[in-house]
Amino acid sequence: MSTNLEQAAQEYRTLLQSFRSLCLATVDETGKPDLSYAPHVLSPKGWFYVFLSDLARHTGLLRASGCASVLLIEAEAQAQEIFVRKRISFQCQAVQVERESKEWGQIMAEFEQQFGEIVTLLKGLGDFHLFRLTPESGLFVKGFGQAFSIGGDQLDELQHLAPGPKV
Repeated sequence: MSTNLEQAAQEYRTLLQSFRSLCLATVDETGKPDLSYAPHVLSPKGWFYVFLSDLARHTGLLRASGCASVLLIEAEAQAQEIFVRKRISFQCQAVQVERESKEWGQIMAEFEQQFGEIVTLLKGLGDFHLFRLTPESGLFVKGFGQAFSIGGDQLDELQHLAPGPKV
């Protein structure tokens, strides 16, 4: 791996770990998009977990479609150039995690550790549900001419996308 690609991979990993919430895109049965956000926990496997209320539109849309897009984007105040804010996006499969499962208990403990007492309160509400968002493919944009597809079994391998016409 070239030094530039290694540097991009390190920057990707650092950026990915720096977020506490994500932008969540879903679609309804007619194909109309819906965009929202949610706090998340990132597992060591690279899966995103979100804890959502039935009152939120995206909860029903995740159940119905089983898919979502996730966007993690650099804050405007931190961006050197507004046109190329550093960002990571993923296409994901979405699955609701059963409340009584071992996975649910482990991830909810992580939510409590990261977000505090509010999670303890929300866990007691029956209309909140845990979803696992499993990335299938991704894109990391570092700057002008610096876009990378994200691949590999652990979604930890970057490949530089060359500019030019697409065939």
